[in-house]
Amino acid sequence: MEPRFYATLAYDEYLRGNLSLSVRLVDRAIRSAPPNLSGNKCEGFSFKASILAEAGDYKGAEQALSSANRYYGMYMSWKKRDHTSHNRSLLMKADVTRARAAIYFAQGNLTAAELTYRQLLSDLETFRHRGKIAGEPASRDTEALINLARVLLAQGRTAEAEFNVREAIRLGFPKTTPHAFIALSRIFFEKGRFDEARICARTGLHAAMSVRAPIDAFIRANARQVYARALFALGHYRESLEQFNLIKEELKIDSETFDRRFKGNAVWGLALLMNGDTQAAIEKMEFAARQSEKITGPDTYAMAELQTLRAMALAQAGQKAAARKAFDLHVPLLLKNWNSNTEGGHSQNARSFKFRLILEAYLTLLADTGKTDDIDRSFQYANALQDKIIGQAVALSSARAAVKDPALADLIRQQQDLDLKLSAFKNRLTNALYAPPELINTEVITELQNQVETLNLAARTLEEEIKDRFPEYANIIDPENADVALVRKTLDSSEALISIFCGSKYSFVWAIPKTGSVALAKVPIGKNQMATMVGKLRKALNPGEVYGILELPQFDLSLAYSFYEQTLKPVEAGWQGAKHLMVVTQGPIGQIPLFILPTTPKYKTKSDQGQPAFSNNKSVDWLIKTHSVTVLPSVSALVNLRSIKTEGTQRLAYAGFGDPYFSQEQLAAAEAETQDPQMLAMRNAPIQMRGIRVTAAGRIDKKKITSIDISMLNRLPDTREEVINIAATLKADTETDVFIGTQASEQNR
Repeated sequence: MEPRFYATLAYDEYLRGNLSLSVRLVDRAIRSAPPNLSGNKCEGFSFKASILAEAGDYKGAEQALSSANRYYGMYMSWKKRDHTSHNRSLLMKADVTRARAAIYFAQGNLTAAELTYRQLLSDLETFRHRGKIAGEPASRDTEALINLARVLLAQGRTAEAEFNVREAIRLGFPKTTPHAFIALSRIFFEKGRFDEARICARTGLHAAMSVRAPIDAFIRANARQVYARALFALGHYRESLEQFNLIKEELKIDSETFDRRFKGNAVWGLALLMNGDTQAAIEKMEFAARQSEKITGPDTYAMAELQTLRAMALAQAGQKAAARKAFDLHVPLLLKNWNSNTEGGHSQNARSFKFRLILEAYLTLLADTGKTDDIDRSFQYANALQDKIIGQAVALSSARAAVKDPALADLIRQQQDLDLKLSAFKNRLTNALYAPPELINTEVITELQNQVETLNLAARTLEEEIKDRFPEYANIIDPENADVALVRKTLDSSEALISIFCGSKYSFVWAIPKTGSVALAKVPIGKNQMATMVGKLRKALNPGEVYGILELPQFDLSLAYSFYEQTLKPVEAGWQGAKHLMVVTQGPIGQIPLFILPTTPKYKTKSDQGQPAFSNNKSVDWLIKTHSVTVLPSVSALVNLRSIKTEGTQRLAYAGFGDPYFSQEQLAAAEAETQDPQMLAMRNAPIQMRGIRVTAAGRIDKKKITSIDISMLNRLPDTREEVINIAATLKADTETDVFIGTQASEQNR
């Protein structure tokens, strides 16, 4: 048969993920080409080099590329055609470039791989302008864009990766569309955009089916795996397990591929656990740990994560002592290695959904003991997660400002380069270890394992050097976790800290006073139930479009008190004696201000007949009546803010601006005001919308506003009382520090 026939079949199998069959077919294409057909030989060897590189055998790929270059030279030596415009010459050059880029990627040389993939796109652009076969490079273009995106993702450049994949999807080559959507799903997952990752993975799966990929094709199984992971991250545990089980069912005729590429998926183990199959989950985690240790080594984030996932399963199986031992040993390692960028493309967003489950299981064991040390430990670890996620952006910003020493800047660049290299080598080692048996190159595997070990040692050495030479920078990037003792030291005698962690089944509430016992409550309210309760409470706080006071919904006092009774009341011994509450929340509870909760059931759900609307709220024992509440992003934020030494500059304690007049008409109206404010509450009076133009009838004016003249804005009379009350609370001078009416002008800002 014609060499192109075998080459076409080989490419189809390559896109389906069947690398072994693809290599066999391309070998037949090479053998069937006569020696004088140097073009066919070049194309065959170039493609073989790309496949072997994808399988991790970069040494075999280099040999194939050497042969491709030899035949390319022979083809280009023919002087009877203009190679600068001949379509096949231009495409042959692109094929050689593609193979070289794939080899760089397989070797972990991300910089060279990126530059070469960009050169490939440039070569294909040249073909479009000079070549003679319209539409020929469609598959090459989309494949190049997807592979460039993979390289960028390996470097953590998710925005650029997303742009390139979207461009590949726009080009619309059907056979590469599944790969494009799977790549986009991975990018969204790294960003923590799990629902978009789910949609893209599902689309990739459907695209694979639409191009009639066989039921046992690798591309279908891979799409299901990515889809299942996104489903799990969203909490759809049953649906996730269904997809994993379909992988096993569809690959039952190819058990070798299943065992090699899918059996050790840790998320599969979690899906089994969350669906009640504890023993199968333990076995899955143990198998995954054996596979992972070959790649990452024993003292890495990946291994610590697998050990704590196994501990979750042990705890659910009733083996609490063994689970506790594993948690105690490995949770500190997870936190220590949280900022590590060497695990092969697993961002903090991608890690956090598993770590939250791990932490919830660990907190449950600690809370159940009731021991003081375990309560303190549970607080420290729960807030460490919040510190790692929320505090990282602040830490990185502070670190950039702190890097003024050229020697430190050089060490940081070395560390970043080393992290990327280590991540790339681990990815390539994964491909080499789990390639089809006939494509495994033991020499390459040994070489990659040695390189990973060397880079691991270099990374640890460099990290220690930075800590020794620049301890302040190291503490900014990776601060110590705040414990109970440090929090007490930060608080004054009138303050208490309340911290709330929301898990999938339970929420945990800590109350830490300046002195005395720490209170901890394990509340049987999971994240979904918490979100439902918070959503109902928020309806009165954020009602949407309303045009009058009587259209505002009643605040659900019964639900609010129930919420208080289940969350804050069980730990009130830890905060009741304070006057000021510092609050750190995780999860949906952060969407409502805690000071709106009633602290007693003494309330009326509606106003009495003849009384102003919402007058029943006056008698409610709101939390704000007894305690001020300050919301903090994390515990470390409190510690860091209290540790900052302020300069001795003269500053006002407070400056309040309220009820400004935006026009002369408003000034005149204000001077003539005589109406009793209570009478406004008795009828359906229009609400003053801040920053929104309202008609005379009290309706929102939906006409397009083309002017930015502030005279079009409504008055804000309610702000007059607000700023005066705040000034009184802060003991500010209402004569000099408060600016009302005509004084609230731009001249006084």
